[in-house]
Amino acid sequence: MIKAIFFDMDGTLVAHPEGIVPESTKKALCQVRKKGVKTFLATGRHKLEMDGSPLLKGVEMDGFAALNGQYCYLNREKDPVIWKQSLNRGDITFLLDYMREHPFPCIFEEEDAIYGNYLDEKLKMIMETVSIEVPAFRGLDGLEEHDFYQLIPICEEETLTLLLSHMPETQGANWGKYTNDMIPKAGGKVVGIEKFLAHYGLTWDEVMAFGDGLNDMEMLKAAKISVAMGNGHPDLKAAADYITADVHDDGVDLALRHFGLMD
Repeated sequence: MIKAIFFDMDGTLVAHPEGIVPESTKKALCQVRKKGVKTFLATGRHKLEMDGSPLLKGVEMDGFAALNGQYCYLNREKDPVIWKQSLNRGDITFLLDYMREHPFPCIFEEEDAIYGNYLDEKLKMIMETVSIEVPAFRGLDGLEEHDFYQLIPICEEETLTLLLSHMPETQGANWGKYTNDMIPKAGGKVVGIEKFLAHYGLTWDEVMAFGDGLNDMEMLKAAKISVAMGNGHPDLKAAADYITADVHDDGVDLALRHFGLMD
């Protein structure tokens, strides 16, 4: 019996370029929650991009596995954070030294802050694609002493491969061209989800997962029931139990009805 559903955000719940959650998805989530099924977001997004965001207007969640599972918190005011894991500082030092010699844009994500080092056309295009804004820019000086939960380097695949070969405690989580999140090697969406399962006394046999990108692959493989969106990456669709319609075409609603989770 499915007792918890984990959803990716962009391209799964939120349709782009409009930057909205379809009304059919909002109604579907409301219905499954009324049946006692818990709903969660498992996303690369930062909490600052979700809490009170117009992107999620009308959407209620029990919890959020933010920053690809590195920052997990419940939808409650008191002691919401149940797990957080920052990147290795030695790896960060190597990255910063490299960037000083070979500059490229990067988004830095701390617990309570998001900022970039500089804006170029490539970063601007990526931000517009997923309806996000970087609120500030700053230099690299002193960042070795900061705790980062995720980084988004905007660079070529060859550069990312080189960087990761010198960052042994870090892994990449791909979600599009030029867009690979850097997260702890011991982390990921699956790790974050497991923190929620332990908190609620649930197992993977009670989990359903929805996604559209390659960074959703591991959580779909782990879930009892996995759903890939029609607009999803071909490799993800090949690994899913069920391929639903596009996010714009009531994909979430149709899949929940297919598996009998809605009337």
